[in-house]
Amino acid sequence: MGNQTSIKIPHEAKLESSKDIRSPFENVTPLPVPLSNVQCVTHKQEIIICGGSNEKLCYSYNTITNQYKLICSYPENFKVIGQSVVKLMSNNKDTNTITLLSVGGQGAMEEKSTWIMNYVSVWNEKLRKPKNCNKWVPFTDNNDNQISIGRIEDNYFGVRTVIGGSNNNLLFITYLPKNIDVFDLRTFQYIKYGTLPTEYSSIHYHCFVPNVESTMSNKEKNEMILLCQKAGILIKYNEGKNTFQFHKLWVCTTIKSLFFQGWVFVKDVFLFFGGCADKSNGFSDIVYKYSISRNKWVKCEKTWPISLRDCTGVWNEDTMYLHIIGGSDGDRTVTTHIRINLQSWMKEEETEIERLWISEEEEKRDLEENKIELDEMKNEIALEKLKV
Repeated sequence: MGNQTSIKIPHEAKLESSKDIRSPFENVTPLPVPLSNVQCVTHKQEIIICGGSNEKLCYSYNTITNQYKLICSYPENFKVIGQSVVKLMSNNKDTNTITLLSVGGQGAMEEKSTWIMNYVSVWNEKLRKPKNCNKWVPFTDNNDNQISIGRIEDNYFGVRTVIGGSNNNLLFITYLPKNIDVFDLRTFQYIKYGTLPTEYSSIHYHCFVPNVESTMSNKEKNEMILLCQKAGILIKYNEGKNTFQFHKLWVCTTIKSLFFQGWVFVKDVFLFFGGCADKSNGFSDIVYKYSISRNKWVKCEKTWPISLRDCTGVWNEDTMYLHIIGGSDGDRTVTTHIRINLQSWMKEEETEIERLWISEEEEKRDLEENKIELDEMKNEIALEKLKV
């Protein structure tokens, strides 16, 4: 697009909690348009917002000036419902340019489309803007042949992707009903198709992240974490052998009924917020915290100031701020944008109420694990009887 214009919109009504100067919640400039299920990527002091459900416009939010600028729009023929956007790793020393890859957004028996954008900050007029930057163009191979990631039969609504591999050339793709595939971005070929070991068969709009600290110690062994309602899986991929190993992670009982939550992964800790169980129960304002290293869930005593589903959490690594962007309040898609100081949420020490919940949850976990063991024993006995 030609001349980008900055957008500064008058503030919406303040949250009740933001009246308290000690509150970690802070309203910032609302979104230019209502958005839900947005995909966001951080770049220096910017948050790049790549469309949303049925919204093709893409914006940059400047965390310093508290303003938005329009970047571009997805192509007219692209259906924006549940795509995944990731930042590609590059050996290019030009730190002013990043490359974004947009995958999915189409259902089963629909032609897949994959897009790429070379982004240069719209906030710095002095930067040289290469040809075709700041717009979505088809993903192509080295001979300019268009490449679409995803087979016709794949359901890529709510697909989620992670970049990995020893050369950051592998795209791990998780999607409905419970699939995980590996696509090589250098050879433009699939190298692995797999199935996630879970009884839950609705993996979409889920949490899927690389376990960076573990992967850094061994480049050929990639670790990822997937969490989606009842499913919790630690995924290990051996690049040399092209094999997966899966380990089930415990998911706390009270979060299993919630779906379409917002989440953010900060170092070792996940924060989950919002979401809904069903219309009769409304939307949740509860915050859950999960530590990987401690394998520990906590239902936080403090709650969120608003109840949303389909919102997106973005952590600005240069600060300790979490941004909550967009979502739905049940009646409409919203322009909500909240900034939250994460320090008070990252403390390891629990309150008395939180410790009580942890104790009750551990009892439930023991009961559930005992039931699983009993069921397995019954199955073994039944098999022995059949052999006789």
